Amino acid sequence: MNARALALCALAVAALCLSSRQEPKPGPADPFAAAIAAYEAGRYQESLAGWQALAAELGPAAPPELLGNLALAALRGFRIADAEAAARQFADSVLPGERAYAAFLLAHAAFLRSQQAEAAARLPDAEPRAWDASLSSCRTAITLWMRADTLTPSGWPAAVRNTERAVRRLAELERLRDEAERQKPPPKQEPDQPEPKPQPKPDEKPEEKDPEILRTRMSPEEVARMLSRLEEKEREKRLARTAQQRATATVGERDW
Repeated sequence: MNARALALCALAVAALCLSSRQEPKPGPADPFAAAIAAYEAGRYQESLAGWQALAAELGPAAPPELLGNLALAALRGFRIADAEAAARQFADSVLPGERAYAAFLLAHAAFLRSQQAEAAARLPDAEPRAWDASLSSCRTAITLWMRADTLTPSGWPAAVRNTERAVRRLAELERLRDEAERQKPPPKQEPDQPEPKPQPKPDEKPEEKDPEILRTRMSPEEVARMLSRLEEKEREKRLARTAQQRATATVGERDW
């Protein structure tokens, strides 16, 4: 028996209790009887549709038994939101001493939500918090089943058994969550970006550097040859200036 079957094992007994509380006993053609017959035959969607039609027809006058059976059929058909809405209406329409059954139904709804979130968490592209949602709903189910037992003067054995099953399931969910976290691939590391080169300011000339010096380091012999060439060029410049000065002086003497 899987977890879903274990969680819903007490619902059949509850349905019989509710159906036996109907007075007067409905006739064969009565829609109330038809909805019960559909439930007992396992046609939960048909049963739910029957209860919903009756609830819509009666409106605020719908008896608590009808709302309870509506929630029960919705749970069997895995219509969680419909079950929760009917169970809350049921809780508001009964005496405080009968609210244990509403807590029992809401606990089943929370447990089903936990199972849905667990299935979503197992998907390859699961939402990051799917496991947390499953754990949270399971804890809610535990709390509500404990409340159902507490609200029952003589205790509710089915609620206690479901609480124990949910506690074991919570421990298993925590283990699965931790295992999934360990199996996550490490986050991809972005490659180191090269540091941006400083850009010159608009009014500042870029620094000029000899590309040969940047590429290689000159040997002492190359440095000596470079200095010799520079000295030779300086001598050539001085000789050129002297020759120009002499030519200018000669021309001046003639013009003078």
